[in-house]
Amino acid sequence: PELFTLAITRLTNAAIKSSYEIAAFAEFAKKVKKKYDEKQAMDLDFEDAPDEFRDPLMSTMMRQPVRLPSGVIMDKPIIERHLLNSSTDLSTGSISPRTC
Repeated sequence: PELFTLAITRLTNAAIKSSYEIAAFAEFAKKVKKKYDEKQAMDLDFEDAPDEFRDPLMSTMMRQPVRLPSGVIMDKPIIERHLLNSSTDLSTGSISPRTC
């Protein structure tokens, strides 16, 4: 959040962007700060949650737990992101066949 404030100050002082663009960027910064604050509050709420409620790969609180064929339970968005970026099996690390 502090970087946004610094960026807005520099954009304004250097007249790199129009006032409209700077205002839009400032509005975006407010939205990011709100989401950041919400995540921080959620992390505090769940900091004492049992480890089995945390995704084993990212150590974040699982919202959509899914059991893999290996028996490992992971958060669905983590699995989806991995499948889009890698051809390896999450639980074994081996290359998994791709289907078209």
